[in-house]
Order: sequence, then C-alpha cells, then structure tokens
Amino acid sequence: MRKIWIALVLFSISCTDPVEPKPEALIFYFEVEVEGQKFRQELLPDLPDENHPLVFDGGFLTEINEGCTPDECISPFFINMLFAGNSGSQQWEQVEMIQVPSGSYTSHFWYGESDETPTPSEGRVTITKKDLSQKLIQGTFEGEVYKTGTQTPIKIPIKGSFSAKYLQ
Repeated sequence: MRKIWIALVLFSISCTDPVEPKPEALIFYFEVEVEGQKFRQELLPDLPDENHPLVFDGGFLTEINEGCTPDECISPFFINMLFAGNSGSQQWEQVEMIQVPSGSYTSHFWYGESDETPTPSEGRVTITKKDLSQKLIQGTFEGEVYKTGTQTPIKIPIKGSFSAKYLQ
C-alpha cells in the first residue's frame, strides 16, 4: 500500500501547471540631468492620449501639466527632442526645448540678451529597446545644450533616459 501512495504523490506533483512569472509592469518616465540637478517625470501607463503625445517616429514630444503620478509631477515640464526611431546610437536631430524647473534648454534655438546666433550643439540618443508590439521605446541621451535667456550662449552638458509608449 505504501508504494501506491508514493506513486500517486509523484504523479500529482508532475501534473501541476508550472507557475509562470508575471510580466514586469512597465514604468514610463523621462529623466534628465542638467546643471547638476536631476529631474524625473513619471508618466501614467495610459498615456499617450490626444492631449499628451509622448514618442513618435522622429522624436519625443510631451508637455505634462497633468497625467503624471501625483508624487512625481515636475512643473514646468516640456520636452521637444527630435531623433530617428532606429535602434542603437545616433546623433539627435535637435533638442528644440527641454523645460524643467531649472530653466529651458535647447540645441538649436538659443535666445538671450545678445544678438549672437550660436552654432547648434550636438548630442546622441541611444535607443536601447524598441518593441512595437508593446508600443514601447526606451533609451538614453547625452550631449550639450544652451540655456535660454542667458546673457551669452554657453554649452551645458546634459544627459538622461526615457521609457515611453511609442506612436508610429
């Protein structure tokens, strides 16, 4: 009798369904470090919507006045960065504006208290993950930008990362 009981226990263990790991919840954000300060904006998973586009084929555009998690809102917060949607590292086309509480930064459209027109600054975007089925794009960026509204155009180092929904 003992041998039958052991065989049944082994059979019942081998027939149970394996526990599948739950997929990791995606966290969407835009993070930038400039002038020694780091700013991170968490984005709700139901974005983008018509009022808050995020990433499109050709860049990153968002203005978040609402729609962020309550503890993580940065105000003011605006991003317009153009880059190709290709995986891997590439030069950004331009940073039209990154606006965070420390100021507004640009690679091409500096304006300030002089008539100078500086040459565009440069930077790189690296797309580390692009998954069209999940509508997900993740990456990093770094380069130099100008802080607008200053007396003269001075290049300032900038770097950051993002994880966002991708619109084709």
